[in-house]
Formats: sequence, C-alpha cells, structure tokens
Amino acid sequence: MDTENNKNFTFFRFEELRVYQKILDLATWTQLHSNSVNNPIQQHHLTQLNEMILQISLNISEGSTRNKNQFIYYLKVAKSCIRESLVRLTLCSQMGLFTEENKEYVRGQLIEITKMTGALITSLLKANHYEGEEDDGPVYRPGGHRHSAPDYPYQSR
Repeated sequence: MDTENNKNFTFFRFEELRVYQKILDLATWTQLHSNSVNNPIQQHHLTQLNEMILQISLNISEGSTRNKNQFIYYLKVAKSCIRESLVRLTLCSQMGLFTEENKEYVRGQLIEITKMTGALITSLLKANHYEGEEDDGPVYRPGGHRHSAPDYPYQSR
C-alpha cells in the first residue's frame, strides 16, 4: 500500500465535517473552562452538560454512516441535543459553574452549531429532492415524473 496516499484518506467521513470538529472543540473548551467543583450535585450537572455536547457529535457520526434520510433524522436528533445542552448550560450557569462571559461564549457556539447543522440538513434535503434515494420510495426527477426505480421501464404511458 502507498502510505503517502493513505495519509490524506479519512476512513471516517464525519471527521471531515466542520460542525463535528466545532462540537469537539466546544466539548473540550467547556471541560477546561468550567469552575472547579467539589459539590457532587453540581458535578453531576456539569457532567451531564459535557455528555450532552458530546451526544451532538455522536448523533452526527452515527447518522453519517446511514442513508441520506436517516442522516437527516440523526441531524435533527443532534439539534434536539443542542437545545438540551442550552438548558443544561443555563442551569450550570445559575449554579455558578460558568462565568457570565463563559456562558455567553458557549451559548454563541451552540447557536453557530445549530445553524451549521440546519444548513447541513437543508443541503441533504435539496440533494434528496433532486436525486432521490434508491431505498426510500419513489424517485423525483425534475419535470415531475415519479416512478419506482426498478419498475420505470414498465410504466404505463
């Protein structure tokens, strides 16, 4: 095998997604910038916030291995995780685990991740609209004709 070509090859395609990298950066940042916690209840809430942020990236990585419609579903689940992360961030902030400045930074990152995820969903929906999915029912072709892929030649005229 040519090792030079393998250096540029990414086996896990989701690693190439900017939104995925941004989520991992945020997870690392929240872990490093949360105030030291000795209270087990506060630690629990902080752990849940960090786990929910990681859950966003887990949904993206899992969905990327599926067909387009399933990927869209997983991206929508990831958006739900973003909203839950925001609720957990607010709770942690009210408990004094983040400064107001750090809370606003994380909030801004979650907003940006939401927009990036939404744009990815829109892109996949547009691709589905024009290309269709072989295993997801009728195929739409510009011009308005719908047909099942294997039966198309036998369609009545």
